[in-house]
Amino acid sequence: MSEPKIRVNLNINNIGPHYGSNKINFLGQLNSNKIAFYASNGTGKSFISRTFRLVTPGEHDLNPNDLLTLGRTSGTLSIKIVNTTTPDDEKNLSIFVNNDSTADVQNDTGYIFHVYNSDFVKENIEPRGYTPDGDIEGYILGKVQIDLTKEKKRELELKYEIKNKEDIIYGSIENAKKELRDNGINPTMREFALIDKEKLRRKENVGDVQSFNEIVKQMEMLKQLPEKLSDISEPTFKVKEEVFDEIVTILATAYPRAEWDDEFVEEVKKNRTFIEKGAELYDDNNGICPFCKQILDKKALELIGKYKSFLADKQSEVLRKIDLNIKALEDIIASIRIYAKETRSANLDIQNLKKYFPSLENVNLINLNCEEDLFNCLTTLISYLQRKSDSLMDINSDFETVVGECKKLIREIFEQQEKNSVIIRQVNKTKEDVTGERLRLRRNLCKAQYLKLHNSLSNDFNELDNMRSDLIKLQQGILEKEHQARISKKDKVFETLKYFLDKFFAGKYTIDKETFQIKFLGNPVG
Repeated sequence: MSEPKIRVNLNINNIGPHYGSNKINFLGQLNSNKIAFYASNGTGKSFISRTFRLVTPGEHDLNPNDLLTLGRTSGTLSIKIVNTTTPDDEKNLSIFVNNDSTADVQNDTGYIFHVYNSDFVKENIEPRGYTPDGDIEGYILGKVQIDLTKEKKRELELKYEIKNKEDIIYGSIENAKKELRDNGINPTMREFALIDKEKLRRKENVGDVQSFNEIVKQMEMLKQLPEKLSDISEPTFKVKEEVFDEIVTILATAYPRAEWDDEFVEEVKKNRTFIEKGAELYDDNNGICPFCKQILDKKALELIGKYKSFLADKQSEVLRKIDLNIKALEDIIASIRIYAKETRSANLDIQNLKKYFPSLENVNLINLNCEEDLFNCLTTLISYLQRKSDSLMDINSDFETVVGECKKLIREIFEQQEKNSVIIRQVNKTKEDVTGERLRLRRNLCKAQYLKLHNSLSNDFNELDNMRSDLIKLQQGILEKEHQARISKKDKVFETLKYFLDKFFAGKYTIDKETFQIKFLGNPVG
């Protein structure tokens, strides 16, 4: 057997029945720090335990007179524990009890003394029906200690980095808002609300707009808009399609040849307007030329009579109609040229307005794309009429195709004219609505600011998300490691109570883990 390592000296005098020859003076050497004293009932164990309770903080108010031996004014309880392997390692507890005064406790053991006696039961367990309070929360550290210094340091670093990144994002958003306000944007505008952290994080669909700086320039240009700009005129194009019906009739008819000299007919055709006007003004009664006012001779009078006869003839009437229709076709060509010119001019006016009204950026008039084709058709039709004038008997079978193509191209021009008129009316309406244009620009400025800010903060948001994810993972790891080193306080209290009940009462008393109910031989106590 190994040599005892612990020497214990217990002295008790004038405490309860322990006085004179009955005082306790125990000295022994032990192999264990577990010591048990056994004694019969009524031999003074309670006096000893109550004296030990004076060591516990808050128990100094015990009446010392109740601890002293009757007739004694002072008493002592002292215990000395010495480790024999290191004699200088000595632990002492001394309790001095004096009549009518507070006990003097001197304790250099470093131990905490827990006293479980009948007083403890009466004060703490009996009032609870022998069911100690099991509502115990929290944990205590176990024997295994885990070094989390690096993890805790990294946790603080991540929190600082996250805060710094959040400050950068917040600052960028506030600067963007200020920039909008400086450009006259009211924070109550719906699009202003786009400059928001959550909306910037999740890419809102705002459509395509020009850059922020470009829109600022456009807003400045709108301020320079001249006053009283004239409306853009609508190009016009008018054609009486009935002319084509008469042309078809002329070209489809073979007119019989009259008995007129070809040379005479050509002369009349060349000077028809002059001859017709002269015949209209000539007065048969005076024989005077309506132009030069001279008296006409016999030969001149015969020529005038011949002219009148020709003009009254069917052939002359057909030739007159041919001339009129050729003139009508030439007027159509001239009208098309004027319409095309007016369209180009109106389009140029729209281009000039665009520098003040960006909303007109994609607005353009429809250009004439069938101009040359129609010119060719009309010119061909004129040539058919000229040939018909030379030979009234001839019929050209191709004229119907040409007439049909002319009508189709003219309808296309009418459709284009109608569409362009709608565009021009809308442009004139926009020109008059400066307030609406300014509002559109301000809304687009908010959208452009949103897109610019979203692009600039995209990496910051990604980095922030990554740092937050890293922090969560790190904290979860710390928590898991701390769980490995933590023990439930409730479980530990239960184990301790169960241990002492088993140790002191050899299984007679038990305690329920869930309710903390103390039982004696299976029956609830109390």
